[in-house]
Amino acid sequence: MPRRIGLHQVGAAVLGLIAAHSQIPARYVAYVVAGNALSCAALLVLAFADVIPLTGLGVAFLLTGALVVAVYAALEYVGLRRLPRGGSA
Repeated sequence: MPRRIGLHQVGAAVLGLIAAHSQIPARYVAYVVAGNALSCAALLVLAFADVIPLTGLGVAFLLTGALVVAVYAALEYVGLRRLPRGGSA
């Protein structure tokens, strides 16, 4: 059976490449914030759109994941806003 690379693995690889920079450009931070915001939205859609059948525990798991990702995105956004214009993290 062939091994497949999942979207989360690609995202983790991209984060690893970003983290390798000694100074992280602000635009990369903005990409991470946007990716987390999209991930949060996707989790909410999966929880409520009946795309996949979920038990109550499954819905709770997705909502918890969405909350955690939203908190990360909010904290990253605050950090991004604190950077000087054109600066890097």
